[in-house]
Amino acid sequence: MDAINKFDASLAFGQYDRYLKALCYYWKGESYYRMKDYDEALSYYRNFLQTDGAVELNEYAICHYNIGYAEFKRKNYREALNWFKRFESMDKGQNRQILGDAYNRIGDMYFIDARYAQAIENYDKAIRIGTTDVDYALYQKGLSAGVMNRHTEKIGILGEILDQHKGSNYTADALYETGRSYFIMTQVDNAIPYYTRILQEHPNSSYLRKSMVQLGLIYYNKNNSDKSLEYYKKVVTDFPGTPEANNALLGIKN
Repeated sequence: MDAINKFDASLAFGQYDRYLKALCYYWKGESYYRMKDYDEALSYYRNFLQTDGAVELNEYAICHYNIGYAEFKRKNYREALNWFKRFESMDKGQNRQILGDAYNRIGDMYFIDARYAQAIENYDKAIRIGTTDVDYALYQKGLSAGVMNRHTEKIGILGEILDQHKGSNYTADALYETGRSYFIMTQVDNAIPYYTRILQEHPNSSYLRKSMVQLGLIYYNKNNSDKSLEYYKKVVTDFPGTPEANNALLGIKN
């Protein structure tokens, strides 16, 4: 709150310096955003945009991006999309890292709204800029392709994470989703190595028990009851009471 009080004091001089007045509104908005008071942040961001002289400042374009994030945090996704797109139209290439992030958020808004082709278009823009979270953009692009039943394309996209972004936070996600797409395509022999890699390389992943259940099902369908029971029993033993353990129990009964 100390920073906010200082900005309030500075506003008293706003009648002498319009840029100072505008920036005080902007930084009050930033302060409230960092305090997670998004309603107040939005109020001051909008005051900034409406203040004489604001349009001449570097913060003017960035403020549109910030409003997009504040609306995103409030789950006003369509409003967030509008503000991110306004920022996109204003940016002249001087904020490439922020622009790349904005493309990811625009992609997210379209993904949430089930407009998957538009989502892919914007994830592609983020990938081309290549400044930040390229692995995230690839993962989301892959998911979008999968939702549209373009599983071969999805597998290729996720393969870029596995091949070109080793150590990515989305490696386990990419492995699981690749296995899942092969399973959906009934190419179960191709799915097995991806689920197995999760067990071997990502033992603390949230996908571990899901992968075990999938392997149990695959081996059941391949009439390998011993191997199927091995995976099902391990899920029941290691993760009791979880939805995956319940699925494994059904598999054991079968």
